[in-house]
Amino acid sequence: MPHKISVSGLTIAFGPTRALERVSLGVNDGEFVSIVGPSGCGKSTMLNVIAGLLAPSEGDTYVAGIENNGPGSRIGYMFQKDTLLPWATALENVFLPMDVKGERDSHKARALMQLVDLAGFEAHYPRQLSGGMRKRVQLARLLAQDPDVLLMDEPFGALDAQTRLIIQGEFLKIWEEQRKTVLFVTHDLQEAIALSDKVVLISARPGRVKATYPVDLPRPRQIENVLVHPRFTALFHEIWASLKQEVVAARERPV
Repeated sequence: MPHKISVSGLTIAFGPTRALERVSLGVNDGEFVSIVGPSGCGKSTMLNVIAGLLAPSEGDTYVAGIENNGPGSRIGYMFQKDTLLPWATALENVFLPMDVKGERDSHKARALMQLVDLAGFEAHYPRQLSGGMRKRVQLARLLAQDPDVLLMDEPFGALDAQTRLIIQGEFLKIWEEQRKTVLFVTHDLQEAIALSDKVVLISARPGRVKATYPVDLPRPRQIENVLVHPRFTALFHEIWASLKQEVVAARERPV
């Protein structure tokens, strides 16, 4: 079966600096794959190429068997930064991808607000919402696009630890119901293991695929149970031993 997301021989260079070098990986339909690695190893750059926001220096990326040469409705991208429109209410933000396609659906938008536990906050503006609530609106807006593939770049990284655990749990529940294909970039190894079917470790710059780790934890999952599972602990130590080497290497490498 062909991969839903396919990256083949991907190299990205910015002048003499190579961010990524000969990276190849595949994500199956309905699979949740997380990418971890030291800062500056090209994780976010890879997502930008897959999303069609950046041209590769070498190599190819495909989404659903189609060479990706520009943003499309089949790809939803959730950034680390808050990208809500500040002058629009929460509900109006959720309407945005529907309006782009000329398919505004009030019932669907309100159902999505309820899905992310924000029923009753439809008329609130982003400034009136907490950081966690704004992330929920971003997630509802992403789902309103109804993409085949979700690209997520540190989407929960700016949240405090407690809020992040709650949002992770809510997103995991939604994903297990919908089974979208997800490629998820994170610096949080615990988050990567708890959410994913597979964790891909990228080396220090120039980023290469150093190792891939299947996450053989049972589903459905609850975050609080996963974090104390013996297999979770074993995976964490196994991946961290290799990741730590790359973090040290990245610090010692010249900019």
